[in-house]
Amino acid sequence: MSIALPRLLRALALTALLGATLFLGGCISGDGDGDGSPTATPEATPTAEVTASPTGVATATVEPVAQTRPISGLFNEPRETTPDIVRMLTPRPPSPFELPDRGDVVLYDTREGTEENLGPGVSKAFSPDGTRLAWTAGLPTEAGEIWVLDLQTGERKALGAGWVTLWTDDETLYVQDYRTNEREFVDAGTGDRAAAPGQEVVFPPLGSPVEAGGYQLRYEALGDYPRWSSTYLVEDLSGARLPLRFDVYRAVLAPDGALFVATTPEEPSGPDPNAGPHIETGLSNLFEVDLDTGEATFIATALVTAPGWPFSASESIVVWTEDACSAVDEPTHRMLIRDRRSGSLTAIAPGAWISDAVDTRIGLDQLGISAWLDTDTLEYVSVLPEEVLFAAWSSDGRYAATSFNFGSDGSCG
Repeated sequence: MSIALPRLLRALALTALLGATLFLGGCISGDGDGDGSPTATPEATPTAEVTASPTGVATATVEPVAQTRPISGLFNEPRETTPDIVRMLTPRPPSPFELPDRGDVVLYDTREGTEENLGPGVSKAFSPDGTRLAWTAGLPTEAGEIWVLDLQTGERKALGAGWVTLWTDDETLYVQDYRTNEREFVDAGTGDRAAAPGQEVVFPPLGSPVEAGGYQLRYEALGDYPRWSSTYLVEDLSGARLPLRFDVYRAVLAPDGALFVATTPEEPSGPDPNAGPHIETGLSNLFEVDLDTGEATFIATALVTAPGWPFSASESIVVWTEDACSAVDEPTHRMLIRDRRSGSLTAIAPGAWISDAVDTRIGLDQLGISAWLDTDTLEYVSVLPEEVLFAAWSSDGRYAATSFNFGSDGSCG
């Protein structure tokens, strides 16, 4: 299974960019947005600042403000949507792997069907090119030793003390000693260290930009809880087109630069105590947006949830989970797959939480991917023990790793 790097970064940004929004939104109280309108934000207007000239005559200095474009063709009145195909999903097969000890770092090779326990540790992370695994050996409550494993040769290398481990590129690690709060960049090949000044880096910050296909998607303003409406900005990195600025519920950027948005529902429900104390539902319209013209094309009306809702796109498919926080046996709980090649819409039941989409495959489960499903064949490609949480995956999809993680019980709790 081939997983392109932009999709991997989206798992750290939009199933923790937007995925973090889901989970953080459930922990932070706030007032609702109120209007929930998906209309485009007007272009910014230059402001004038009055200053005094040397002659004493007041003059106006115009501050330059970047102009933006709206999305045209969005509407939020729901339309009846009927899938072209309905398919039934067979039960998930048992995993060939053992359930790991929660405190150990375990490496899975899903191609060869092997697993290796690397001992107690935290903060596992694959290099962006998928060739190396880094982790911190030791207990979660103490700083430990940074290790790097070459997945091709099996060579292991110790890089000295640290606790947090993140890759900034294929050759460089960011590490932190939580006792002293010292932060450093570490060369994964030589172990050489350099001070990492500036802000502490632990996880990609909420609103991190996502780049794909020559475009960058980012939050300009995160909406009030439960996040029914936020302001997004999509920039053409070549500078050939003005940025798009718009207010919607969700927006995702596929690896080929295609933009998909979900509008704010007209009349979202109140919290559903049966689904979770913070969960709201509503009917949202989904659109594909032409980034050249800014024109939106309607795809479907979906039953969505807030503050979090699984919505993803690859070069081949656009996927979402209907009524994501309802019981699995509810008829509304299903997965919807829109084939970008044919335009057909397929419903798959029973549903599951879709965390990511790569080519024709979808990664399942809310707290990290524990299984990959091919949507063309409905065959499971890789299956970890269902109890595994927060698994990391290499960019080629061959390797997975687990370790001790601090986290929540998900956005439906």
